[in-house]
Amino acid sequence: MARSTPATRILETAPGIFGELFVIGRGSRRAMRFAAADGVDQSAVDLDRPERPVPAYLRAAALGLTLAARRRRALVVGLGGGGFIRFLRHRYPRLVIDVVELDPNVVMLARRHFRFREGQHVVLHETDAILHLSETREEYDFILLDAYDGPTLSPRLGSRDFFALSCARLAAGGICGANVSMRSRREEGKIARNFERAFAPQSFELYMPRDWNRLLFGGDRALPDEPALRRHTRQIDAKQHLAFPLMPFLRDYHRLR
Repeated sequence: MARSTPATRILETAPGIFGELFVIGRGSRRAMRFAAADGVDQSAVDLDRPERPVPAYLRAAALGLTLAARRRRALVVGLGGGGFIRFLRHRYPRLVIDVVELDPNVVMLARRHFRFREGQHVVLHETDAILHLSETREEYDFILLDAYDGPTLSPRLGSRDFFALSCARLAAGGICGANVSMRSRREEGKIARNFERAFAPQSFELYMPRDWNRLLFGGDRALPDEPALRRHTRQIDAKQHLAFPLMPFLRDYHRLR
């Protein structure tokens, strides 16, 4: 049986589709873990700071949103604790957010411990990501793909067909980001190739060496080249558009093609 440490508390456990779910509490922070209480945080939220996502890759994901031509409707695939949704609601209160989550107990825990709430601007879809993308008629200015079938990404959510389906749901000038973290760089490379083949030229990735996440970005049209992207990011940081800087994430920028 999993036990709390002096620094953390196990707030609740629940069966999940892909393994047991654990909610870990430490001060104002909440984390959701799959399969093991002492495993990695699959989702982490600071309840006192909705303006700043805890995981680095979610802060980096905000770069994609700043590149979108418009910010009217977004899709987040994979709820977790809902930290990115809380950030979006705080920074872009008029943005309509569709959230797709397959596991009902993830939804239950997110509501109970992470302050996830639905409303006029947050619409929850308890369904499979492929099914939602196939059936929806919505067009999205920003899509974040952050759903895993267990601790790593399943082949079906890393396929070229899945990424092509996501690209087809982008509005004109829309941006898609995909969080990719696999057991090996070889597996990640295969998924990155699937991603870049599904999107317009000049897709790119940001690598977060501290937590081993790779965040891929693509669009329905060519994205800015590296010099233009750096100029854009410096302008965003200079305006203090977000509560955190984006330029540090460009240290590990790589074009996918």
